[in-house]
Amino acid sequence: MATPSILVVEDDEEVRQCLCDTLNREGYRVFSDGNAEDGIRDVTSSRYDLILVDLQLPRNRSGLEIIRAAREHDPKATLCVLTGHASVETAVQAMQLGALDYIQKRSSYEEIVAKVGTWLEHSALQRHAASLEQEIERHGDRHEMIGESPVMVELGKLIARAATSDCSVLIGGEMGTGKELVARAIHDQSPRHQGPFVATDCGFPPTLAESELFGVIRQYPGLHNHEALIGRFEQADGGTLFLDEVGELPKDLQGKLLRALEEKEIRPLGARGIRHVDVRVVAATNCDLERAIGDGGFRQDLYCRLNVVAIDVPPLRDRKIDIPALVRYFLNRTKSAQRHLVEEVSPEAMKALEEYDYPGNVRELRNIIELAVIRTEGRVVEERALRVALRDGASAATPAVRGGANTLRKAMEQAERDYLVGVLDKAGGMQIRAAQMAGIDRKTLSDKLRKYRIRPSGRRHKNTTS
Repeated sequence: MATPSILVVEDDEEVRQCLCDTLNREGYRVFSDGNAEDGIRDVTSSRYDLILVDLQLPRNRSGLEIIRAAREHDPKATLCVLTGHASVETAVQAMQLGALDYIQKRSSYEEIVAKVGTWLEHSALQRHAASLEQEIERHGDRHEMIGESPVMVELGKLIARAATSDCSVLIGGEMGTGKELVARAIHDQSPRHQGPFVATDCGFPPTLAESELFGVIRQYPGLHNHEALIGRFEQADGGTLFLDEVGELPKDLQGKLLRALEEKEIRPLGARGIRHVDVRVVAATNCDLERAIGDGGFRQDLYCRLNVVAIDVPPLRDRKIDIPALVRYFLNRTKSAQRHLVEEVSPEAMKALEEYDYPGNVRELRNIIELAVIRTEGRVVEERALRVALRDGASAATPAVRGGANTLRKAMEQAERDYLVGVLDKAGGMQIRAAQMAGIDRKTLSDKLRKYRIRPSGRRHKNTTS
């Protein structure tokens, strides 16, 4: 498994160096900051297994600010307070701040090692519990793959066969078909199911792609300490790494990905040596990689290495027999989430759903049902409410209405596109930061960037909705 990471925020250089030396000798990956500003940037840009924070910092700053920022970024973060004088008051204050415990700065080597070992065990248990909670929350979403159509039955067989091996898998299919659900199903049925499942979109800004995948150590020339991070490969060590939209990877990074797949080793930026990782890679794409190979945009050897097992997820229009079951599932999920008493759709509304072609696939169907439920006052979604939901939830790729309403939607889409370009510019092209600024999750942002053909750098491209 990945080596535990520890962040030390302490303004006293002698104390900070002593702690870092002690923890480094124990084999931990140690990062450090000497002021609150760098500490806040660190805890909001990366995740650490343990964060040690001094309460009294330079320029009248308090460790409380760092603890609050860490809690907002990662509610499961394990934080402990560094103090010059141990007391009951210190312990109480540390607990009130959200810290697990405290330790004296001048503690013995043995005491530091023992306490840090205990705290890291606590951190591992916290992460495991959080992972289980997420799995439970996501359990229902996997049922979006439900269906008894022939193509879904065959898909289930392919997933089961792929899960028994440890080969790389390449999942193809249109946007919204559920490629990540397929990847999760492969992981859940595989011998790696107790390990982490790490999903990432490969539409990184070119300057950040390598660090996102392979990580950065703080000593890397030209980078500030707060930019140190654990890459996706190390996060997925012992489990499965899902690379969504792998065709978006920069060409110069594809060779390094190929080496990581073949040799099972990576080299973080700034590292002197290699690090071995035990990761199974499942990739996905909605573009034609074979055409990209012909155009020189994708390496053929990487394609062959990823495409050991190929799975294509069928679009919803090819399995319309599954729509009633999916509608029932989405109704139940929406009813549970919104405590709304809508229980079914009328026969006329169901017919309208079955006649629609769903350019946005299952994801679009889910959005349409949620919109229809909001517009329904009784227990049954009638055709009129469903038609409105179909219009408003339709994909931009296939305009669903004519005239003024369509013009309005185009204007709204243009406004949304301009807003996203501005947010990306402010975030310096970093999608994680842009998603936080926009108040949406990373996956939603990535979908919108592809929809409007916005590159992560924020540069404008031709608007396909005009």
